[in-house]
Amino acid sequence: MSLKLIYPNTNCSETFFLLGPKSNENSYNPVWDLVRSLYTIIRNFLTPEQQFLLGPLPDSRNPFHHASLVPEEGQTNLYCRWVVALDKKDGRTFISVYQQITQTLRDCSSTGYLNASVGIFPQALTGIPPTVAIRIMDESYQRTIPPYMAAIQDYTAFSSSVYGEITPIALAEMFQLTGLGATSLFVDIGSGVANAVCQASVQTGCESYGIEIEHAPAAAAVALVSNVKTRCLMWSTRVGKITVEYGDARTSTELREVRIPKADVVLVNNRIFDAKLNLRLGELLQNLKDGALVISSVPFGTSMHASTRVPRTELPWCITHHVYSDDGNSWNGKAEGYYIGRVNKVL
Repeated sequence: MSLKLIYPNTNCSETFFLLGPKSNENSYNPVWDLVRSLYTIIRNFLTPEQQFLLGPLPDSRNPFHHASLVPEEGQTNLYCRWVVALDKKDGRTFISVYQQITQTLRDCSSTGYLNASVGIFPQALTGIPPTVAIRIMDESYQRTIPPYMAAIQDYTAFSSSVYGEITPIALAEMFQLTGLGATSLFVDIGSGVANAVCQASVQTGCESYGIEIEHAPAAAAVALVSNVKTRCLMWSTRVGKITVEYGDARTSTELREVRIPKADVVLVNNRIFDAKLNLRLGELLQNLKDGALVISSVPFGTSMHASTRVPRTELPWCITHHVYSDDGNSWNGKAEGYYIGRVNKVL
């Protein structure tokens, strides 16, 4: 059995098979994927009047939660009935209610659902809602990265070539804090599979560039970028230009001569980089323009000590510390936080 989801670009649809993993809860679950995507569409692409037709919606942190959903007078309870059916494993009702929801969305389409004023966000002004960007990224990741996982994980743990991924929620916060926008250039040094560069361009419409030294994640990054562009068409959202390079940040001419001098925001997830690598990167970052921002898990320009291994470099920066609101990083949680350094060449 399967269900078809109509995306915000109503010429696009996708089939979700009503199956789930047998044992590993962390494995891909197409039913959960369907629920999260449909919820994101309803929450972000429908007007309040159109949302009313589907009944009360749960908090965005948990689209499966239904215990406290009480419809208003004259309001249907379609969404709640749908997730209740999922919770009870009532397949017949789950399919039947989904068909009613889909028909309601089609009816909305004929009266303004997903038209240009609702469905296409003005990224040049505010960017798209982070929840939409994160959903697009999650869809793309699930459909692109798994075949590469065995090769990606075949590294020496906790070496300078391996680092934890920053979570999508943490990235969204970073982009908002730094004011990343459609006219910005975002650079990720050690970009892995390109999660950050893709999310930056999806969420804000900015141009983004990432460089990765390991072959497997660099290859996965190319595939992810391609899928993200397709997904953005399906979601009727604009995406900025994305470039990923397989190379060494210490020797890349593209990074040193083209990207760094023009960068507005640079991300370096450098918590476990060794002292020598951090020193080389610190020297590279001295070519940033005045006002550029550097996000790092360990601050550059501070005295070296055992826990950070970052040598002191003469960088004219004003540095602030920030705490993750979620787990933040797949290796290090909110207690570690991250730093934002602003280049101030007047100092």
